[in-house]
Amino acid sequence: MTNSALPSTQLDTSGLSALKRLPGTLRPHKNLLTYYVLTSFLLGPGFVFALVPLFFRYHTMRYEIDQEGITMRWGILFRREVSLTFARIQDIHLSSNFVERWLGLAKLQVQTASGSATPEMTMEGLLETKEMRDFLYTRMRGARDAGKSQLPGGPSALLAAPDDELASTLREIAAEIRALRRSSALALKEAFMVERMKAWVMKVLRVPSEPELPVGAVEVRIFRAAPNYFRYRLTLWALVQLGALLGLVVGFFFFSRFLDRHLPFGLPLFHLAEGAAWAVFLVHLPFSFLLLQLDFEMRWYVLSDRSLRIREGILSMREKTMTFANIQNISIKQNPLQRILGLADVQVKTAGGGGGGGEGHGHAGEATHEAWFRGVSNAAEIRSAVQERVRLHRDAGLGDPDEPRPLSAREPRAVLEAARELRQEIRELRRSYSS
Repeated sequence: MTNSALPSTQLDTSGLSALKRLPGTLRPHKNLLTYYVLTSFLLGPGFVFALVPLFFRYHTMRYEIDQEGITMRWGILFRREVSLTFARIQDIHLSSNFVERWLGLAKLQVQTASGSATPEMTMEGLLETKEMRDFLYTRMRGARDAGKSQLPGGPSALLAAPDDELASTLREIAAEIRALRRSSALALKEAFMVERMKAWVMKVLRVPSEPELPVGAVEVRIFRAAPNYFRYRLTLWALVQLGALLGLVVGFFFFSRFLDRHLPFGLPLFHLAEGAAWAVFLVHLPFSFLLLQLDFEMRWYVLSDRSLRIREGILSMREKTMTFANIQNISIKQNPLQRILGLADVQVKTAGGGGGGGEGHGHAGEATHEAWFRGVSNAAEIRSAVQERVRLHRDAGLGDPDEPRPLSAREPRAVLEAARELRQEIRELRRSYSS
């Protein structure tokens, strides 16, 4: 099946209603200027020098979308223009910090198979960032026709199969599980203060509890980080806090004796600063631990029939989307501590990308051409699942006439009976939980 031609003045959004009204040329929302002003004030007295170029960047930024691709333009004295064709898009990453989420903004990083480790285009200032990501996803290589069958619900929905009795029963099971999960979450929030604090932090930081599935996902597998991954991160967190505590103690004894001998009049100021440092440390301790827990619980590793999507991060949230048709390498990495805990990291790479990707657990240097399934106990299973989908899509791409075969065939009657029984048991469990 070939893609239909796009009129020059209107976007073919493949059923994404939020983008149907958009013209061919887009401008950033005024909230982006607000974000620029807020970030510039972080520089203190020199905020003007940062704000002036950002101000002109905002007023000159344009996005032009036609039937072939997308073009971004900005600048006054030094004008820049970046054009990407849909068929050459490799990866699409969505990132946002909590200030951007409060303003309804996010950054959309679009990467091709060039040799650069940084994205070729970073779209910002759009309130419809997720819809734009879905639109670009439906047009990129390896995701053709993905927008014609969007899966309702969140990652809890397991299948969007044809409307036979088995598929209907499985969808009802997914609905029952979601209802049970809401009931259990509500009970926990009422019973434990920690859960209330988590819910409050999630609301303040505006972190969605589940990522959206790739547009048109047919079969979905959800992987999560292993429980030992939290213990692994907790060990690293404890070492950092222990180092900070040791620094406070050593600093207290060293500087107090030094000032007592040489500058006794400075002791009151030192004790005031030391008290403030201890107060910051004690307040930071439970908050950072809570963020550590949420970072573990809010990790999602999603495999659909055409692409993978990885969501991680709390203060700075990142969602990476890669189609299997573009994946080049899959590797498993494990350090000695991970080996003791039975953990490993699965690294997935697409074509292109220079140096700069990090192999550790710091995400600052992570390249846009790579994605990580971090802290999993079933690394070999994940690698096999990705490899299977890569094989199915090795010849699939934008404009390819052949569709990859489905990942599973119609289930026998016995599975339907088992699904009915499971549905009934879940209903009974929810009733007993609610009573």
